[in-house]
Amino acid sequence: MEKKSLKWEQIFNFAYYFFLVLLIIWLICFRTEIWLHKATFFHDEAALLMNIKEKSFLDLFKTLDYLQYCPIFFLIFNKIIYNIYGLNEVALCFLPYIAGIFSIILIPFLSNKIFPNKAFSFLFLILFAYHPNTTIASQTFKQYSTDIFITLIILYLFFSLKDKIKTKKHFLITGFFFGIIGFFSFTSEFLIFPIFTYFIFKLIKIKNIKSSILITLPYLTLLSFEVLLLKSTYANGMNEWNNFPTIFNSYNDFSETISLFISYLGNQNLIFYSFIIGIIVLYIKNKLLIYILLAPIILNIITQILGIYPFPTIQNNRAIIYITPILMIIGMKAFEIITLLYKSKKANYIINIVVIVISIYLLSFIFKIHFLQNKIYINNNYYYFILTNTKEYINHLENNNVKPSDKIIVDKMGHISFNLYSNNKYKTNAIYLADDLVPLEYIQEGEYIWFYNTQYKGCTDEWMNGLKEWINKHCEIILYKRDNMGELLYVRKIK
Repeated sequence: MEKKSLKWEQIFNFAYYFFLVLLIIWLICFRTEIWLHKATFFHDEAALLMNIKEKSFLDLFKTLDYLQYCPIFFLIFNKIIYNIYGLNEVALCFLPYIAGIFSIILIPFLSNKIFPNKAFSFLFLILFAYHPNTTIASQTFKQYSTDIFITLIILYLFFSLKDKIKTKKHFLITGFFFGIIGFFSFTSEFLIFPIFTYFIFKLIKIKNIKSSILITLPYLTLLSFEVLLLKSTYANGMNEWNNFPTIFNSYNDFSETISLFISYLGNQNLIFYSFIIGIIVLYIKNKLLIYILLAPIILNIITQILGIYPFPTIQNNRAIIYITPILMIIGMKAFEIITLLYKSKKANYIINIVVIVISIYLLSFIFKIHFLQNKIYINNNYYYFILTNTKEYINHLENNNVKPSDKIIVDKMGHISFNLYSNNKYKTNAIYLADDLVPLEYIQEGEYIWFYNTQYKGCTDEWMNGLKEWINKHCEIILYKRDNMGELLYVRKIK
């Protein structure tokens, strides 16, 4: 009987690792396709690159321009890449891409530390790797993909080493790690602080004062340098976030944001309830885990209230994208309620079956969209590929031999990307629009090139409607091109 049981266990383990490796290879190919598909930087990416292009290594430690903020490691790494490859989108997006790949590889290892059943590895991988948050972050020239990876690596290291950190040397190294990681990811501090307090209370409880000093000194010393660096580089970029709505505007905003962080697929109310049930399960079964997972969210909410760091709605969620795997873990913990309601050895088998069935359903849905229907997005709204044709638009201008007398109208969200890709070549031709549209009054009759590169979520409805109304009222459109981030128009002002 034992031999038969052992044989089935061997078959299960073989099947588990075979399909897991197969899934990871598929996901890596998918992410690589996205990375190589990178066409043109949109305005926020262009703004960050303009800082890297225009500033020296030393100046990157100072205040960034164009309302940008970014960890110093990301800036220095990409300054080196830019100096070698120039304006090469694929090369510059290597760090977000490789952080995304490492995150995918790390997910099963973290899953096995947190969940009692191996089947969760598949569900976690599918939810994570195909989520628009993580997918778009891996192809965006910003720090968000590294934020997610560092969240995962901190969680994995903590649950792997928390009981193995015992000597004074271990605590000293841990303190240095806590201090240094913030230079790679600002948001890591939300997760590091509760882990730091866990070790401090543990050491105080056993009256190990020396070790508590050894972990505290390097952490607080390096953290103070990080705060000084943040003070000089961070303020300008964060002013922009003060105008964005938070998740606490209404119950619907809160529940929608939380549920969409877990999954864009499925009934959003059901997904939100899984988050609530997950918290209950964690409170009953694992209070340490609920502390480590919820503390970063609570700290982030406190910083939102204090005006230090935002906690915006799903429409502007990139600042808090690091919590995506945290919320997924909490949501998936809801399945473990079966073990609380049905106290039997068969409970784990039931969980495995439920998780595998859901995983297969999600995978089949994604496969249908991505391969059979040859689409690159989910629900017709949430793109896997950010398509923006700024470079193509600039090439179009060059191929049509723009004359010094020609005028190119550039909207407020297209200023930076226009200047980046034209290398400031057409600055004398450009009419840069402001928020109030006042310059439109002074545009004379004649033909104009309208470089209209407004991100679809980047402007208010009032501004967009005002601009479109003016175009329809005063202009004849000669040529019209569009991507999912902006437009290029040739127009003739006729009255």
